Amino acid sequence: MNKADCVIAVFPDHSAAEAAVKKLSGAGVAIDQLSVVGKGYHVEEKVVGFYNIGIPKDSVVRYETEIGADGFLVSAHGTATEALRAKEILAEVKPALLDLHHGGKATATPRPEAVED
Repeated sequence: MNKADCVIAVFPDHSAAEAAVKKLSGAGVAIDQLSVVGKGYHVEEKVVGFYNIGIPKDSVVRYETEIGADGFLVSAHGTATEALRAKEILAEVKPALLDLHHGGKATATPRPEAVED
């Protein structure tokens, strides 16, 4: 597994993050490949851990900001194929932000309100 193969989704609250985890688990994603980060979940170590596994610093700062605004992150780690599949599953539950990280680079899916017709 490439350590940078990771998808990270931002959700507005714990229940939305929990629903995302259930959706991933129900689709066969192994629970040990999933993480949830939010206030009260010892944020500093977990978010710094994202940087340590190759997530770009600007993305880590954005995730810290989202958590500071009471958001929750759901991340799934695996092979490039597994991370892409997790991204497709997470897109179905409409996160506020959805990033796929591969090789230290992010591919972001913008917030729905940022997309123009």
